[in-house]
This record gives sequence, C-alpha cells and structure tokens, in this order.
Amino acid sequence: MTTLVVAPLVLLAAALVWLSSATSRRIAEDLGQAMVRAANSAVEDNARRFLGSAVRVGDLYARRVEAGVLSAERLREWERPILDDLSANQDVASICIGTPDGRSVYIQRAHGRLELGRGDGPGEGECWEGVIGWDGAVVPEALRIYKYDPRARPWYEAGEAAGGPTWAPIYTWFGPKGNDAETSTGYVRPVSGMDGRRLGTIVVDVTLGGLGQFLKSLPISEHGQVFIVDGEGMAVAASEGSVSSAALERLPLGQMESPAARAVAAELGMDAVLKNAGLASESRRIQLPEGPARITIAPFTPHKGIEWRIITVVPESAFMGDAAEAQRRSLMVAGLVALGGLVLAVGAARGLARPLVSIADHVRRVGSGDFDARLDLRAARELVDVSSELNRMAGGLKQRLELEQSLAVAMQVQQSLLPQGPPTAAGLDVAGRSRYCDATGGDYFDFIDVPPLPGGRTMIAVGDVMGHGIGAALLMATARAALRSHASLDADLGGLLTRVNAVLARDARHGKFMTMLLLVADPSQGSFRWASAGHDPPIILDPVRGWVETDGGDLPLGVMEDVTYQETGVSGLSAGAVIVIGTDGIWEAKNPRDDGFTKDRLRAVVAANASAKAETIVGAVERALDGFLEGRAIQDDVTMVILRLLPA
Repeated sequence: MTTLVVAPLVLLAAALVWLSSATSRRIAEDLGQAMVRAANSAVEDNARRFLGSAVRVGDLYARRVEAGVLSAERLREWERPILDDLSANQDVASICIGTPDGRSVYIQRAHGRLELGRGDGPGEGECWEGVIGWDGAVVPEALRIYKYDPRARPWYEAGEAAGGPTWAPIYTWFGPKGNDAETSTGYVRPVSGMDGRRLGTIVVDVTLGGLGQFLKSLPISEHGQVFIVDGEGMAVAASEGSVSSAALERLPLGQMESPAARAVAAELGMDAVLKNAGLASESRRIQLPEGPARITIAPFTPHKGIEWRIITVVPESAFMGDAAEAQRRSLMVAGLVALGGLVLAVGAARGLARPLVSIADHVRRVGSGDFDARLDLRAARELVDVSSELNRMAGGLKQRLELEQSLAVAMQVQQSLLPQGPPTAAGLDVAGRSRYCDATGGDYFDFIDVPPLPGGRTMIAVGDVMGHGIGAALLMATARAALRSHASLDADLGGLLTRVNAVLARDARHGKFMTMLLLVADPSQGSFRWASAGHDPPIILDPVRGWVETDGGDLPLGVMEDVTYQETGVSGLSAGAVIVIGTDGIWEAKNPRDDGFTKDRLRAVVAANASAKAETIVGAVERALDGFLEGRAIQDDVTMVILRLLPA
C-alpha cells in the first residue's frame, strides 16, 4: 500500500521538477534575449546621440555658409564660432574647414589643450599650429609649422567622392594627453554659397573612446562583452580590451586582447560577421573557452559612410544560473513531497494528488504568460492559502508588467509633446530644455506659430504644474492641448490665458493647478510682451541697461474660472539682450547642505555667458546646476527657455 501511495507522488514530483525546470529555462532564455536586446538598443541609442553631435554641428556650419554668415574667403572669422561649438558639444574633438584652393583653419582638443591650425602660411602650402584659449586668445609662439593640404586628406577625398554629407574612414587619433591613442571618425559636409558654388568641405571629428566607456558601463558588461566593428572588421569600440595596438594601429576583431572577440572571429569567421549589411540582427550559440555563450550581431548604419556591426556576447552561465538554482529547489521540494507521501499514507495520497495536479497546471499556464489564470483549491485550509497566494502572485506580475509598459509609453508620449528643436524666428536665437525628476513630469515649454500675430511670429510658452509624476503630466498635456487649440483665435496673450484657464478650471476636480507664462518677441523693435498665470516673470539682461526689472502675473491656471489675465511687456532692448524663462525647479534646487541655487546664481551664470549662443547658455546653466547639486538628484522638474536678440 505504501508503494502504491508513494509511487504516484514520486512521479508527480518528477513531473513538477521537469515542469519547473522547463519553465525556468524558458524564462532564463527569454531573460538572456531581453538582456541582449536591451544592450543592443542602448548601444544604438548612445551611438546615434554620439554621432548626432557631429552631424548637428556640421549641418549648422553648412547653413551658416549658405546664408553668408561665414565666408570661405575669411577663414579666421571661423575661429570664434568653432570655439563656441566645441564648448557646447563635448563629444566633438575637432572642427576643420578646407577650401578648394588648399586653405584651411581648424581647432582640435589634443594634448590636454586646444590647438589652432591656420593653413594659409607663413609659407606656400604651410600650416601654422599653436595654442588657443577658450577666450579666443592665441599664444604667439607656434607649436609647429608644417606642410598641410586639406585636399589630400582622406576626409576631404571622402566628401568629394560622396558628393554630399558622409562619414570619413576611422583612423587613430592621439589621446587628450598626447601619450595614448583612441579611434576617431569625422562627419564630412561639403558647403556651398547661396549661388550653389562649392566653397569648401567641413569635417567634424568625434573620438570613439567615449563610446567604449559607455560599453564598459552597460550592466551586461558584468557578465558578457559588447564590441563594435566597422565594415572591414576593424574594431571601433569594445567593453573589454583596447581597439588599438601598442604601435597605435587599429586591430581587427580576431587580434583583440579579449578572448571573446577572438573566439567570435575564429568560430564564425569575419565574412559571417560582416554579411547582410542593413538587415535584421542574427543570433547564434558559440563555444567560448569558459563555456557556451549566445552571440548577437546587429547591423548599425545610421548615416552614409557608417556600416558598423554591434556584437553582443553573453555566456549562458549569466542567465542560466537562476534556472539551475530553481531546478535544485524543485528537487528539494520533490523530495519533501515524496517523504510526505510516506508519512501521510493512503488516505492523504488521494487528497493531495488532485490539488498538486491543479497547481502544476496553474504554474504551466502562468509560466506561458496567462496571468489571468486563477487557481481555486477548496480542500485543506493550507491549499486554499496556496491558491490565494499563487493567484495574487499572477495578478501582481500582470499589474507590474502593465504598469512598467504604461510608464514607458507615458514617458515617450510626454517627451514627444516637447519641441524637438528651436523655432525659426527671425532676429532671435532660442533654445529650451526640460529635465524631469520622475519618468514623467509637469513642466512644459512650447514654441507655437500663431497666424494672428503680426508677421507670423512665434509664441513661447513655459508652464509648471504643481507636483510631478503621472498626475502632473496629464494636467500638462491638457493645458498644452487647450493652449494650442485656442492659440489661433486670439493674438492677445492675456485673452489666450483667460481661455485656457476657463478650460482647466471647469474640470478642476484633481486639486492641482498650473502656472504658465506666454511670451512674444518683436526683435525689430527690441520689445517683448508677455502674460503670466502665477509664473515668475522673465529675467532680462540688456547689454546697455543691465538687468531689467520685470513684474506682472495673475492667479495660476485652474484655481478659479472667472479670472481675466493681463498682458505686460518691455521695449527698447538692445541687440544681444538675453531673456530667461524658467521654472522654480532651477532656483529652488537644494544641494546636500540644503542650500538653494537661487536666482542670483542663475543671473551670474547668464551674465558670464551672455555673449554666447542660447544653446550654450542653456548648457552653462545645466552644468552650473549639476555642479551645485554635487551629485544629488533634482527634487523637482527643471525647465528653461533662453532667448537672445540678434543684431538686425
């Protein structure tokens, strides 16, 4: 009789062990694939951002040349803009312009300093190279004078061959201290005048050492490796080992220090690594010296001239360890079940078999993704408790997945509501930025083209919802929709705020309110007018008048329905005037000693950078705020919009 009782329980326990092991292995496999996909996605996003800095800068110079702001005949006038752009774009290592007649000018970060090159003498075909400071001061003594013809450089030839924007071949770049090396590439951009005549070629270099540091910082690098190779199989960046030899020569994948890199090249062959350019990624199982591993090769071709491969290698031990532990736990549970069968005897065997089968079926359904499955055991109180806990676990897993997906979608949607670039506003240089302390937030800024405004001028809006998170994000989205839907109906800013307030106050059951400031500039008159719903007035620095006092402001939006908002303004500002609109997350930010950043610090940063571009001023404020916080996370959303009046 004991055998009849124990045998079915042993078989059932074995089935549970098999089911648990299979489910754990499948989950582990999915986890491994998710790790690789997340790593590849993070690498692609970072590489796009990294390369995008050079693309933005190169295209900016092309527009400047076409508009006549910069001349290919007067290359020394390029030095100040190049300094500003190097300051604003830390990923950029060098900016150079070469002309069809062999003249050039460049500034590069090298040897722990800025080096300026002027390719117009002192002798024919010679380039003078010296040290230049961030303030534009040039040290008279030359570092060297050498023969330099930009037309013979690979990047110039690449631009000529492509006939348009492209990327230069990767080459070895000297390190920032002069005694090390890293790889570099450059965005090449032929430039033409307003008549379409070719005036020269620009190259904006980025060193790829920062990309390698990013690979090392990925969570997947704790167990696996990530490599990037170009279309010839030469290493671009790696999470393990150097991409250059001791002789400063670039290394192919099969000659790198990393055993994983050599194993990938040896087992697959470089033809397999480099095939299928532009197609979907490919995953395989390979054998490394320390055991089996999964490898994924994903093409990465974001721009013309960039044909890279992202290679991710993850040892199976990194994601199969939990499955092995689950199997050990299952074996332990199975042994306890068999032992219990010996003790419980025949009567208990029949009562236990049916609930265990139900539990196994339930585990299988949940393991396959059916989180709505419910288990209803009505035998002993303990089994009822088990079914309740398993049902609660399945519901909790479903809610957690749905919440994470919803938050990710909400963050993407809210980011899409913010402007993707500055407006095209004659006479104005505009830049804006928002940083949220949570995944979503309540700060808001917008650039809106309003037809009723004279000359179709752009209206600038900045808002701040009380609090942050999902609730604030929803109110922000509602206010944005109301503002944009009414913007074409009223050129009076006070009247427009009155309309928006009526929409928000009518449904103000959430207990939240929002401040907002609307501003329109008339650069030709040096004037600004604005209307404020409880928002701090603009901070204005005029190069002639100094700090301009501003005031004005009514109740925040959503507090009361019957509020009429007024418009105010300032006029007579000079070219170069800087206008700052921000949210209180800037000046109320606290460092670890509980000191506030204050508006005085903000004014000091603006004054120190008043002659720079709006984007540069925004970056300077962000750096000053980050330095002040000393690593402490921001506790409130931070938003700012900077405007500069340009000379007529």
